[in-house]
Amino acid sequence: MGGKTSALLAFLWLLAGCVKDTPNPATSTIPLSEQGIYTICEGLNNTTTGGLYFIAANNDSTYGDLFQSANSTNAGELFQSMASINNHLYMVMNESNKIVVIDRKTYLKTLEISVPAPRYICQVSDSVAYISSYLLKRTQVYVYRLNITTNTITDSIQFPFNNTDGMCVAQGRLLVACWDTMCNHVYVIDPNSNQITDSMSVAGRAPNSIFTDANQNIWVLSGNPVNRYQAYFTQIDPITHAQLKVLPFSTEAIPFRPTLNKTKDTIYYINADYFFNGAPNGVFRFGINETELPTTPLIPADKYHYFYALGIHPISGHIYIGDPMGWQQSGVVQEYNTLGQKLKTYKVGIGPNSFIFNF
Repeated sequence: MGGKTSALLAFLWLLAGCVKDTPNPATSTIPLSEQGIYTICEGLNNTTTGGLYFIAANNDSTYGDLFQSANSTNAGELFQSMASINNHLYMVMNESNKIVVIDRKTYLKTLEISVPAPRYICQVSDSVAYISSYLLKRTQVYVYRLNITTNTITDSIQFPFNNTDGMCVAQGRLLVACWDTMCNHVYVIDPNSNQITDSMSVAGRAPNSIFTDANQNIWVLSGNPVNRYQAYFTQIDPITHAQLKVLPFSTEAIPFRPTLNKTKDTIYYINADYFFNGAPNGVFRFGINETELPTTPLIPADKYHYFYALGIHPISGHIYIGDPMGWQQSGVVQEYNTLGQKLKTYKVGIGPNSFIFNF
């Protein structure tokens, strides 16, 4: 999702900004414990309202904005995503065209890496990571190679379609999705040669998210329903690249944020009823061996409301959901057990979009 929809959603969901329970506000101090849940709050487009928040495991307190507290300034515009690599956190600031690297204990900035419209970071080895780049219209599209040891961009790979997006590692290769309605493939990069060596076809158009399951099979979520391109899950054999299974969504469905549980045999995702047309709305899950998508949400969202972030706790299996609360106030994180029963609510920043579990 990211900045491409947040302005629209802020308007559509202004009516959704009422909090039913009152979570404790975040404190601006730095947490003493490193065990907990980082919450990436992207903020509004063309503003520095994003921030990094932390839910401490030892006392359930919420801290943030950690970067602002430690550095007395903001990190940049549109906090898209983050990666934890070695002893540092890599904060991807999409609209500021940079990645801000901070110390994981003190949250002090150590350096900035200049990258055009960075989207996600995917580490492929102890010394190498790749960065996708998301720009709606341009003639040259790249994935950038990052030397983790020196924190410098050492190379780039040009792509045939716009908006390099989700990435994952499978069979020692980097797989890259391009969220472009002209694209119906994901691309394979050999990190040794730093070249595109192959591609895999997917159902539908505009692949955006990609991951591997417990059987090492590849899953791709494609589609751009806002522009009338139906969404699909495609399961792909990692060796032959054959499509093993295609699961179509209803034409009005807008699925995003696919997330695996710890054992990688269950897929969770959010579906949002953006346009109030009766589309299924909430968090859904299904097993990797099932042949149909669920029709009823495990955790339904309220009418004129929607979820934006999704994560599964690596130990308890609890479900964490980010609710932007209409984008006009601080968002909240809701914790549910595996039965879909709400346990706790935490107040965070504007537009919580993802989590990193640090345990």
